[in-house]
Formats: sequence, C-alpha cells, structure tokens
Amino acid sequence: MKLDITTNVADVVKHLDDVARRQIPFAAARALTTIAREVREDVQAEMVSVFDRPTPFTQRGLFVTPANKRELVATVGVMDRQAQYLRWQVEGGDRNPTNRATVLPSLINRNEFGNVNRRDLKKLIELAKAGKRVSHRGKVGQRTGVSSRADLFYGDPPDGRPAGLYKRVRTGARDQLIPLVIFREQAVKYRKRLDFYGVAVATVNRVGRQRFEEALAQAIATARSRA
Repeated sequence: MKLDITTNVADVVKHLDDVARRQIPFAAARALTTIAREVREDVQAEMVSVFDRPTPFTQRGLFVTPANKRELVATVGVMDRQAQYLRWQVEGGDRNPTNRATVLPSLINRNEFGNVNRRDLKKLIELAKAGKRVSHRGKVGQRTGVSSRADLFYGDPPDGRPAGLYKRVRTGARDQLIPLVIFREQAVKYRKRLDFYGVAVATVNRVGRQRFEEALAQAIATARSRA
C-alpha cells in the first residue's frame, strides 16, 4: 500500500536560463522528498483523528522513499506488518478470520492503547493448556488482572461457543466457563476509515508548488554563489 509522488516541470523549464535549468533535477528531488514527508505527517495526524489511541507501532508504520535526480519519484507507503491490518481501514471490505483475538470488556486488563500484551496472552494460553494457574507473584497476572486463583481453559467450549481463553467458575455443583478472550469465527466487515490517498492528494495540492519553488530558488542561489 503506497503512493508515488511525481512532478511535471515542463512549464517551469521554458522560463529559466541555463544555470537554473541545470538545477531542476536537484530541486525537484528535494521538493518531492519534502512533500512526501509532509504527506506522512498528515496521514499520521489523520490516524490520531480517526482511530482510538493508535499505537506507536501503527503510527511508525509509514515510510518515505526519497526521490533523487535520476529518479524523480518519492514514495509514501505502509510497512508490510502494519499494512496487514491498515489496508482494511483504508480500503474497507470483508476480512476472513485469522485467529484474531477479541478481548471481552472489563474481564482482563488492557494497556493504554486498549490491547492485551501479546506475550501476556501467549503465556496465559500456555498456562491454560498445561492446566496451571497464574503465579500470584508473577507480572502476567498483575498486568492482565487474572487472579492466581482462577482455573484457566483454552479451546472450544462444549456448549458451542467460539474458541478462546476462559476461566472456570464454580456455580453450585457445576463449572461455568467465563470468556476472557475469544477468537473470531466469522468474517468482519470493515468500512473505510483512514483516507490515506485523499489526505495525500490534499497535501500535495496544498504544498506541492510552494515546495518546488522553494527548492528551486535555493538550488539556483547555491549554484550562482559558486559560479
């Protein structure tokens, strides 16, 4: 998922002298790279606006490939790991289940971004599979809020509920499974939330000409000062 930013300098060239013309590739490469970085900043700001507490990992997922005088193209894209989930926020559509965990409200603690630490979840699943409880002195229990007295269960409940991580609660003469984390079985429909391309085009239209003129003026001034 990426956007290439290019430029058309034909209209500018015909009004320049030879010294200025020779600076166009340098100026264009510099301007395109500057514009691409501003696009990245604006898309990151859009993430903060449309997502609920996006993690630093998500916001760091945008990269810029700078232009150079031989290839006048700057690219703004999303790194592969982040693109696996961000593409659904950009393009929308139906996403098939991939063992994605859904945390039940109030039953397990989350971090400041509303997520459960993956290592903690993995540890809880390992304990459940081994028939063990959380250590009363362990950090996993402290971070997740899962009691050391809780018997954990991981798998498919016999009553047909989705697979997940449950805790056993004794009610009278029988055990009841209370879900902590379940795994989706049905496709999830996503609507478009992050207007990646719209924000990028708006940024290019807003600052593109100004950044090119600034870069060209600086390049010409530098060239003439050395002449």
